Amino acid sequence: MSGDHNMHQKERDPKGLDQHAPGAKLDAEKQRPSLVFEDMFRALNAVIAVGEYGAKKYSYGGWLSVEQGEQRYTNAMYRHILAENED
Repeated sequence: MSGDHNMHQKERDPKGLDQHAPGAKLDAEKQRPSLVFEDMFRALNAVIAVGEYGAKKYSYGGWLSVEQGEQRYTNAMYRHILAENED
């Protein structure tokens, strides 16, 4: 799991408080998802829009069944990059 790296670290309060002390919160050095959800909401909405477009154009989750998908989607990405740079 993606959060497993924190399971092997000793959890601690960022100010060094004992875990049983009032106001203690054992979140020192843990990830801050708010950096994405609060500060990058426009980027998340753009990613969602791309997913919705693909689901409507093809099928929901259909890309997972594309034969040789990694190679074919990589080529599609390169085609898009080349098209953006055409003048």
